[in-house]
Amino acid sequence: MINSIQQFCQDGAQKLTDIFSNYTSDLTKIAEMVYGVTDEVTKLGCSIIAEEWESYDELLRKRICQPQNPLAQRRDLKGLEHKIR
Repeated sequence: MINSIQQFCQDGAQKLTDIFSNYTSDLTKIAEMVYGVTDEVTKLGCSIIAEEWESYDELLRKRICQPQNPLAQRRDLKGLEHKIR
């Protein structure tokens, strides 16, 4: 999520500035301004969601790859240790 926000601050903010400066030069282009802002903010939201899903995917992969109960151990009456899978 942090990477997406940083990317937006670098690129998206400049695009929004261009959209608003284009609108202020010709106030009849309100629909283009609304569409442009909506498009940039939607791209930001989609990139945040994609980044979060990727991190969840990595987390799930790590959890699935590591054994839930690696080796359970028990001792019998004689004190011998047995490893059980």
